Amino acid sequence: MTKHILLFLLLTGPLFLFSQTCSTTDASGCVCPDGSQNCDLLPNIRIADYPLQSSSGYEEFPQLNAGNNYNQGPDDGRLRLDGSTPNVGYGPLTVRSQSIYICGTDTFTTNPGQCPDYSMPKQLIQQRIYVKNGNTMSYYDRDAGSMTYHPTHSHMHVDDWGIYTLRIEDPNDPNPLNWTIVGKGSKLAFCLMDYGTCQYYQNHCEDTLNNPLNSNSDFPNFGLGGGQYNCSSVEQGITSGYTDIYYKYLDGMWIDIPPGTCNGDYHIVVQIDPYDYFLEEKEDDNVIAVPITLSQQVSPGNPVASITPEGGGAVCLGDTLILTASAGSTYAWSTGETTQKIAVTSAGPYTVTVTNPCGTATSPSYTVNFISGAPTVTGDTVCTTGVATLSAAGSGTMNWYDAQTGGNFLGTGNTYTTPTINTSTTYYVESVEQNPGALFYSTPYDTAQGGGGYLVGNQYLTFEAFTHFTLKTVDVYSQSAGTKIIELRDKFGVTLISDTQTVVAGFNTLSLDYTIWPGQYRLGVNGSSGMYRNNSGVNYNYGITGILEIDNSSAGKGFYYFFYNWQVQLPADSCVSPRMPVVAEVSSLATIGFSGLSSTYNVTDPAATLSGNPIGGTFSGPGISGNTFDPALAGIGGPYTITYTYVNAYGCTFTSTQNVTVFSAAGVIDASLSSKSLLVYPNPSNGLFSLTFNLGAATETQLLVTDLTGKMVYTRNLEIAKNGDTLELDFSMLGKGIYFLKVKADGKTTTRKLTIQ
Repeated sequence: MTKHILLFLLLTGPLFLFSQTCSTTDASGCVCPDGSQNCDLLPNIRIADYPLQSSSGYEEFPQLNAGNNYNQGPDDGRLRLDGSTPNVGYGPLTVRSQSIYICGTDTFTTNPGQCPDYSMPKQLIQQRIYVKNGNTMSYYDRDAGSMTYHPTHSHMHVDDWGIYTLRIEDPNDPNPLNWTIVGKGSKLAFCLMDYGTCQYYQNHCEDTLNNPLNSNSDFPNFGLGGGQYNCSSVEQGITSGYTDIYYKYLDGMWIDIPPGTCNGDYHIVVQIDPYDYFLEEKEDDNVIAVPITLSQQVSPGNPVASITPEGGGAVCLGDTLILTASAGSTYAWSTGETTQKIAVTSAGPYTVTVTNPCGTATSPSYTVNFISGAPTVTGDTVCTTGVATLSAAGSGTMNWYDAQTGGNFLGTGNTYTTPTINTSTTYYVESVEQNPGALFYSTPYDTAQGGGGYLVGNQYLTFEAFTHFTLKTVDVYSQSAGTKIIELRDKFGVTLISDTQTVVAGFNTLSLDYTIWPGQYRLGVNGSSGMYRNNSGVNYNYGITGILEIDNSSAGKGFYYFFYNWQVQLPADSCVSPRMPVVAEVSSLATIGFSGLSSTYNVTDPAATLSGNPIGGTFSGPGISGNTFDPALAGIGGPYTITYTYVNAYGCTFTSTQNVTVFSAAGVIDASLSSKSLLVYPNPSNGLFSLTFNLGAATETQLLVTDLTGKMVYTRNLEIAKNGDTLELDFSMLGKGIYFLKVKADGKTTTRKLTIQ
């Protein structure tokens, strides 16, 4: 080995002494990738394609035990495969655990045992990076994900180490991670260990140009890490020049092939360290795509297309629902989109046409429903000032706010009465629809799918939950009365719930109320079951689209065990609609008035045309006809009140008024006496007036004074008023304004207007 290293160093870099070593404590013999004396010695993890390029590296199983295979049992519809992950870098991959445990978002410093979702706690880990500083070796630690206890292997596995998928190649896209997924793998976590050297496992290790690295001398720092990493809960890893191998016969080393998959050409796509938890020399060489031809599935023809929603299909208005088409090479949605997944924001039916190795088919129509639509709102209008009553109609509870988002909560109900307002104000209402959790029932509903009988054994079903739900009830058929121990287990067989149920002979509905989180599970019995199962006519997969899939049994896909008509309830939640604006309108006019009316008219004056602002109103009062004022129609007198009334579109009434007085010529209202019979002066005055009579013969005379409203404010009787007599009158006590003096003499009357200033 040292000869090979010496030759390598002579050809590629500076000469190191034969005795120099390269270890995690001594960097004197370690080489940096760039030939320098100081560097981080990083690993470079790859996925070996060599095992998968040989039929010995994978094994395909048909959907049902065809009889010519060994007793494959739960391997029905699986593609088992080998996984080899060599470290071809200059440094080791070293993973060390921390005393920090995670359940969801909760953190613990001691192992809590089991998480509320039945999973095992995740233990946080760090990656140790070794650093060469000349001949000195140091290190630093960095966070790098987590590891979880694997109960069937009885040791810790590093989480999210690899993702295995079966895909249909897209020749127009060079990135295999974008190709359509047909089936997914079960194995994500590995126990990282030094399974063996690249020299021993020929062709497992390659450089970045895919040249084989089959000799220990191909690795400048071969053995850095020690070559002794194992499945310790303290430290795991892969030494430089070593590989870690998980063979196809081990638990979880398979890809599930969905029922209905046709024989044809596919690719096994493997991605190592998919979330880049680990620091490596190269981060872009962790994906391989190996072609494979399936030959034990369905013959091409009779293609089927389907649509699967995320989470059950009913979502809140304003949310986005993802619809996924069954695997294929091309897609044609009813929306015109051509990708496997589409984002849906509108209710209605959707279909997709899919082409895959089976042929081309169009899916049944899938109807999307959205709940808690935005309410229908009605505003209100107040005139000038007041309170408005706003209303909202729709499903759910109506909550009122004073802002589009956030703001103050104002109340609940289909109506809301505002405080007194004098300016237009916008309020907002949302509908909140409580969803108690929709109930679904899973196929098969009963035993009528095929033949069967009672079984004493304790087999189980495997299923996958795609979303969180409660398994409320299942139906079973018992051969005799007694008790049965029902067990919910995780995908590794660890019992999560053990539940003793009392049954009668024949049909039973068992109340379970098991809380199920997304993941893979087993549902079975512990001990002698004595319950009915189907052993013919079974047609996996069963379940509820987007929620639950019952995909296999412990004896394979030719059997269906014990549990029928699963009642599943989704979690209770609520849908909150977008807030809708509702306007409380305050209706007022900046100006209202009219023009064209004088304050006084002679009774003989022509009619005046009036103009209102805003236009569209009506005039009323004495002398009004339409939009004209006729003094003759009003008659002598006054002051008369003329009103302009305007009603706007909201029914609010606004008015404007003016006063007008109608006189006869020269201010004489009644001309039965001659115009010279009475002289009043000065007029206007400060209230002191002089009256000179020209009545002819002396006669009894009466004086009457009224204000504009017609109220009598002064009376006086004169026994004799001769021609030329002058009477001094003091009306200053009446106050400023217009008055009317009426003089009656000899059975005749005349009237004068008096103006007091």
